[in-house]
Amino acid sequence: MTGPLSVLMAVHGGERPEYLSAALESIFIQTLTPREVVLVEDGPLGKTLRAVIKAWSARQPALLRSVRLESNMGLAEALNAGLKACTCELVARMDSDDVSLGDRFERQARFFAENEDIDVLGGYSDERDASLGHTIAIRKVPSRHEDIAALIKWKNPMNHVTVMFRKEAVESAGGYPPELRKMQDYGLWAKMIKAGCRFANLPEVLVTFRAGEDFIRRRGGIGYFRYDIAVMRYLKKTGVVGNLHFAANLVLRFLSRISPPRLRNLIYSEIRRREK
Repeated sequence: MTGPLSVLMAVHGGERPEYLSAALESIFIQTLTPREVVLVEDGPLGKTLRAVIKAWSARQPALLRSVRLESNMGLAEALNAGLKACTCELVARMDSDDVSLGDRFERQARFFAENEDIDVLGGYSDERDASLGHTIAIRKVPSRHEDIAALIKWKNPMNHVTVMFRKEAVESAGGYPPELRKMQDYGLWAKMIKAGCRFANLPEVLVTFRAGEDFIRRRGGIGYFRYDIAVMRYLKKTGVVGNLHFAANLVLRFLSRISPPRLRNLIYSEIRRREK
């Protein structure tokens, strides 16, 4: 027996309307219909995005609810605001440009019903080009809590776009850390693991993720390395990593960020190949 479900999504003015529409459609055709979809409008959206939301609100007036923020606050603040508006114990995360598989919610809700000790549940993501026509890689993550807790010292062990969690557990941990401009979910998982929350991943694809052709390029350079520094400092503050892991992580991430895009692509492809 599965319980009621909220879906939490945030959208900002830079999103593509057709991607948002596809993401919403993948929610409303699920085999397990959510009780509500909480869509946080993170600042002004513009006419085309507003038109998409208006059209879907007309089609799903009982399910789709908007939470409007006057200015762009960033993903952490937007998700925290949306989480407060969610009324169900279970909350599924969705990004505004990705597509959930048709039975994703049903599979995850069933797992929660059968595993009452689990607080956060994710799964694999199918990383594709922007049109979703070509698979770049399947991002696999460990299934068991113990392996997730070990991996978090080195990299994010959860695919954020696939996650479903218990609202109370996230709120008890303090929600998404707004001081992180990127990788806010990584910081949240660290807090929750340190607080004793239990994690799991389903060993199967749950979401099709728009990585895009320039996915690796966007994650290179000194600018992105600054985000690595911030999240590693946060993990150190939470006590998830010590001095050795902190230093080793920064060295590895620095070398990765400054590598030429072609080399980063080769490294990324090899990592994904070994994960298969």
